[in-house]
Order: sequence, then structure tokens, then C-alpha cells
Amino acid sequence: YTVIFPESRKTKRHVRIVLAKKTKDEPGLPETYNYLGVDVNVKHNLFALCDGKTLDYDRELLNDYLSYLKGVEAKISDKVSRGLSKSMSFRDLVIHRRWQVRIKSMLKSKASELVDYAVKNGYDHIVMEDLGQMGKSYARADEFQGVKYSALIRYLNLVSLKDIVTSIANKQGINVSFVQPHYTSKGCRKCGHISDNNRKTQELF
Repeated sequence: YTVIFPESRKTKRHVRIVLAKKTKDEPGLPETYNYLGVDVNVKHNLFALCDGKTLDYDRELLNDYLSYLKGVEAKISDKVSRGLSKSMSFRDLVIHRRWQVRIKSMLKSKASELVDYAVKNGYDHIVMEDLGQMGKSYARADEFQGVKYSALIRYLNLVSLKDIVTSIANKQGINVSFVQPHYTSKGCRKCGHISDNNRKTQELF
């Protein structure tokens, strides 16, 4: 286990305890697995795999989606300034749903690409961070019109990748496990020691 005492004033009253439990393989399953570690992010690519392979999302599609969202936000701001309701029009709601379908379709396509890669290269167990607990990021993405990375995670609904990857992988006979994302990039994989010095920058470990 690891005990963390937050330095932030807002969370100073809370102590975080991260637990790791060793488990035995279930009966009937192979004693060892060929694991494929997968890092999910939006800054450089969608999937970064432990063997050096990367799978990127459709950046052109995402840029068009963000342009659309900015247009909707401008319309809503204009309505609010005139004392009107800030809800979207029926036409914008229909278009918004279509965009959401396109984004989800893109994520499904990339998840299928990930699973196909695992099958092709002999991996039988995918390990990903628990996307439902991804931390907030206040850094802005210059490439994507200055939108915060935390907002990109929300716009892309990356939390849904957990179920998408699991569903596709299970159909191919591949197991999927999820780990706590906290300090995974700062903790030594051998001894478990956590230090900021383990990761100098976003790209340098």
C-alpha cells in the first residue's frame, strides 16, 4: 500500500491510500499471460502501448468537432446576453447527437485496431488505467484551439473506452484489467517507490 498526504490546501484534510492486492489466477485460465500495457491520453496519441506502438485518434475529426462546439457555445452566449434560455435549439441538438455518434464510432474503430494488434502480436491480456478516475488537467492543448486537456477527455468521452475495449476484447478471447491511474507514471515498476524525479516531464521518464 501507499499512503499519500496531499499538499494542496483544499485537500489537506484528506489522506489517500492506494492499495495493491496480489491475486491467484482463476481455475481453468492460463498460469501466465502475455500482457499488453496501454496508456490512454489525448496529448500525443490515443493509445501508447508498452512495446512502443502508438495508435492515434482522428485529429481532423476532433478539430472539426471542437470548431462545432465553439460555434454552439457562441450561440448560447448570445442567447444568454439577450436574456433568453441557454438551452440548445432542436436543430443543434440533432447535430450534436450526430457528432457524438461520429466520435463514438471513431473510438470503437480505434479500440478494434488495438484489439486486432493484440491478437496479431500474441498478447492475451490488455492492462489499462481506470479511465473513470483520470485526473483533471488544466494544461491547454495548443493544437486543439487552446482547449484544456481535461475538457478534451470529456468531449471525447474517454471514460466510455473502458466498456468499449472490454466488449471488443472479450469477443476475441482477450482479458482486460484496469489499474489505478494515480502515480503510475511516477512509481518504479520494480520497487514501487514514488517520486517526482521518476518523471521529469510529460515525455521524459
